[in-house]
Amino acid sequence: MRDSSTSVSPPRSSTPGNGAASPQVHTIGRLKFDLASRRVFCGPDEVHLTAQEWRLIRVLIQHRGTTVRRRELAERVWQRPLRPDSRAIELAIYKLRRKIEEHPARPSQLLTIYGKGYQLV
Repeated sequence: MRDSSTSVSPPRSSTPGNGAASPQVHTIGRLKFDLASRRVFCGPDEVHLTAQEWRLIRVLIQHRGTTVRRRELAERVWQRPLRPDSRAIELAIYKLRRKIEEHPARPSQLLTIYGKGYQLV
C-alpha cells in the first residue's frame, strides 16, 4: 500500500538543449524518482521511503533493465555480505513493492528474477 497522506507536486525533469531528461529524475510508469532530492512520487503523491529502501531503489535505478544479484544488493545496500539464509533482501523488496507497485502481489516494475536477483523494468 502506498503512503498517500501527503500530496505534493512531483518534481519536473529539466531538459537540456537536446531535449533529453535530466539523469537525476527517472520516470517509470506512474513513478518518478528524483535522485538529487531523494524524493519519490507515485502520480501526484509523494512516497516516503526509509534510508534502506532509498539505497535499494537507487541501486535498482542505476541498473534498470538488468538483473541485480542478491550479493551486489547486500554489498551496496547493507555494505556487508549477508548470511545465505538471511531474508533481509526479500523483506526489503516486499516492503518496497508495497509502496511503489500498483498490485504488490503481482509486481510489474520491481521483478524477482528467480535464482538470479531483482530487476527494475
